[in-house]
Amino acid sequence: MKTSRPILLANLLLSAKGLFRAAFPFSTMSRWSLALIAAGTPITFCRPNGPTARNSRIPFRMPFRALLAAALSFTATLPARAALISNPSGDTYITQHSGLGGPTSNHALDASLRAIGTSTFLSYPLLQFDLSSLAGETVVGNATLSLYVSSGFGLNAPRTVNVYDVLIGWVPTTVTYNTFGASPGVQFGTDVGATAVASQTVGFPGMTPQYVSWTIPGAVIQNWIDNPSQNDGLLVRNLAGSSRDLAFASMEGTHQPELSVEAVPEPGTATAFFGVACLGLAVWRRRRRNNMAAGLTA
Repeated sequence: MKTSRPILLANLLLSAKGLFRAAFPFSTMSRWSLALIAAGTPITFCRPNGPTARNSRIPFRMPFRALLAAALSFTATLPARAALISNPSGDTYITQHSGLGGPTSNHALDASLRAIGTSTFLSYPLLQFDLSSLAGETVVGNATLSLYVSSGFGLNAPRTVNVYDVLIGWVPTTVTYNTFGASPGVQFGTDVGATAVASQTVGFPGMTPQYVSWTIPGAVIQNWIDNPSQNDGLLVRNLAGSSRDLAFASMEGTHQPELSVEAVPEPGTATAFFGVACLGLAVWRRRRRNNMAAGLTA
């Protein structure tokens, strides 16, 4: 029965790695050798098997040189993709403000995230983003956190708002001011980083509700991608005193928090498989030609 070309090609791709291993041990290959092959230079490979060692000089021809060259350049040509994570996996705020429920209250279902810097009214938004869709990818540049300022006191006056990397685990639906960390409140340097990962001035004359952005270092996002267990999210701190309260829209609101990230896939596996597939296919074709030639001369 005649096998269709698509099925044959699929089988060849799936078995290419095995074919290549059978032809040459990986220990004798290097990226430089592959590059030379791609450039059209014949390479001599040696089986290091003692008395049975033999050399095989394989002049790779088009289109395999072009395919292999494409595989080797695949890393350099991978475009960065922009990922907009438009909703946190969880958000809330913790507060000691009795008017907002006090230190034992939970605010996971509130439409606003309160950020208050006044002593005895301290309130801190908490946000966490699911980055599993970026697993195995490399962050390009920095990320951007965008929060929608829905209301606040004295929006016409500037105030500094910092963002910190959270260092402890928390559950949005149960965390309170008293249960965040080992002791009530926020311990900077223990519960969250000692220094802010981002800072922004919020407030100006004539300010209306709008998005405000913070630049989050790419290293912070990359660490969360590489080590998901360390992704405990971000804490927002309003450094202003009285009459400078802020409220940001939460994931329950109409202007959800956003995290914008640019990343590229890790190219290693895809590139290696493509290169091996091209080499395996080339070896198969060469053996087929040799077998056909041997049959004609028999």
